[in-house]
Amino acid sequence: MNLSQIRTKFLAVLNRNDCSTDLANDFIGMAQTRIERTLRIPAMERVMITQGIQDVSSDQIVLPPDFLSLKYLYHGHTLMECRDLGHFLGLQVAPGGPKYYARVGGSLLIKPSLPAGHQTTMVYHASQTPMVADTDENIFGQIAADLLIYGALSYATDYFVDDRTAAFEGRFNQLYADLDEQARMTDMEQSAMAVSPAYSTDY
Repeated sequence: MNLSQIRTKFLAVLNRNDCSTDLANDFIGMAQTRIERTLRIPAMERVMITQGIQDVSSDQIVLPPDFLSLKYLYHGHTLMECRDLGHFLGLQVAPGGPKYYARVGGSLLIKPSLPAGHQTTMVYHASQTPMVADTDENIFGQIAADLLIYGALSYATDYFVDDRTAAFEGRFNQLYADLDEQARMTDMEQSAMAVSPAYSTDY
């Protein structure tokens, strides 16, 4: 659904004549912000590949502006491990490609440095572009329009001191839980498809 379609359904359920278009859009935008604070589903995942600077190595990855949270960071076939900054700074590691990272501000520090021409791959959860124009769409409008609508309804009834707040909030929480559980089951099913060997093949 685009913004116009979501707003139409929102206003139909709200069933008030004192909610303007601009106010309805604000409530929908607030609902999206609320959802993005904690919801982490596959549809929100993006991939960013970074490469060591030509002729030199790189010990830092700048996080993208839409970054919400990190899922995986890997170099070649090595899944990199997070360390707190104090532990990270004290690590003594031989060259050979990054194995560890620590976040500082809007960057990830990595050790060992990324050799020139080598790549790291980051899988992260990203914020979605806010819907502003009536024809705008994003992931939430496509797969979770009902969650947006009930999140917006919860804000609206709070704003208007409407006694349906608890009912709308309850529906929002149920829809949120359903999406969260679906994401968890998806990850479990993917994990179940990978069969680990009975013994190590590393010699």
